Amino acid sequence: MSIQKLITQYGSLTFSEATLNPEHLLVKAHDFMLGYNLNPELRNRIISVFYFRRPYGVGSELWPYGFLGQLYIPEDKLEEAHDIWGAVCDYFDSISPPGYYFGTLEGDGACFGWFPIMKESVTHEKAT
Repeated sequence: MSIQKLITQYGSLTFSEATLNPEHLLVKAHDFMLGYNLNPELRNRIISVFYFRRPYGVGSELWPYGFLGQLYIPEDKLEEAHDIWGAVCDYFDSISPPGYYFGTLEGDGACFGWFPIMKESVTHEKAT
């Protein structure tokens, strides 16, 4: 099933919750894109900011490396990691189905995903 169909079928799709850590977000983004065979160039950019404590198997998911403490983003790559996260957000937003956006959930800046674009409700006060 395509991402767009999945999002519209369920009305939203949460990507990540409760973290703003670029290491966690980029690992998740890489593995998500790998699973849906999306944007190999961006996946390679993600991999490029990590230092691996054991050899990385090309084409592998990153979560086992992160979970086992086998990768990290060196201090001199943090700015680049933040830039790449911005590129990931832009890319994910560009593949959003019509009427949806990729970003944070209103009221929760650490909940990323695809959410419906809410139309502003217009209320009119009755003149008395």
